[in-house]
Amino acid sequence: MGLTHAEPGKARRLARGAPQVTEAILACAIAIGGWTIGSAYVRARHADRARPPIDFGQSEYGAAVALACGHGFVDPGYTLTPALGEFLRLERDTLDCATLPARISPARPNVTQG
Repeated sequence: MGLTHAEPGKARRLARGAPQVTEAILACAIAIGGWTIGSAYVRARHADRARPPIDFGQSEYGAAVALACGHGFVDPGYTLTPALGEFLRLERDTLDCATLPARISPARPNVTQG
């Protein structure tokens, strides 16, 4: 049983549905491909211990460090102390809050910090 001239609306509905399914499959394939390539790249960079490391904006986390150390959400700058600068540049993995001064002059976080 094929379509007859009396059923043109059905043919249009069938034709419209196919591109939507194709587009959805294509979008999923692109997303999966991007995720696969991106995660392989990150794993390879971590395995090589490549320097400089992948930058996800870590240098902008000074305000988060100040908040975690009890100074409030203020921008301490990038080199308030040598230890903070090293931490923000990923040259060290930990930062002791005692390395920060007791008082940090309050500066508003910049546009990338929040």
